[in-house]
Amino acid sequence: NASTSGTVVGTYSRGFLISDGTAYILVYLGSNSGLAVGDVVTVSGSTSEYGGLLQFGSGSTFEKTGTAEFTQPEPEVLDGAALDAYLAAPVIKYVQYTGTLNISGYYYNVTVDGAATAVGSIQYAPEGLVDADLNGKKIVVTGYSIGFSGGKYVNTMGISVVAAENEGGDEGNEDGEDVVVGEGNLVQNASFEKWEN
Repeated sequence: NASTSGTVVGTYSRGFLISDGTAYILVYLGSNSGLAVGDVVTVSGSTSEYGGLLQFGSGSTFEKTGTAEFTQPEPEVLDGAALDAYLAAPVIKYVQYTGTLNISGYYYNVTVDGAATAVGSIQYAPEGLVDADLNGKKIVVTGYSIGFSGGKYVNTMGISVVAAENEGGDEGNEDGEDVVVGEGNLVQNASFEKWEN
């Protein structure tokens, strides 16, 4: 069994992602944790690899021990080539990509121009994250890359999903102002224990 403490930086309908200030680890519970970004938790359980990355699996336990100030970092913008490259070297990081949304049941896949293989995949989107009216439209996804599946899907824990800026069409932002996506600088406080096996 492993145990660690960290700040929740993202959530989805089947778990959450924590950081100790030096690294990230996914906690896959199979159900909603009820936690929010900024909650400080201690997690214990078995770890295993999924999608090329280490994670705590279902059956793990967690305890909320406090809250911390947390602001999302500037995202790394991924184009199609960078999304393809991710499949060979997965890492958890805060990313942003633009593509066409395809909603099929519970799957939220994003086709990014220039990607030969990779497809963005918004994993276990919590209610309210993705507007169904965006299906078939260009969107901007901002969130954490959390590995890959099916040999081509770049799994993403979505933080923000919005319509892409108008590129000469007649839809979208009618007043011509810039659309701002993302948040400010990373703020972390406290000292966290290192991952223990």
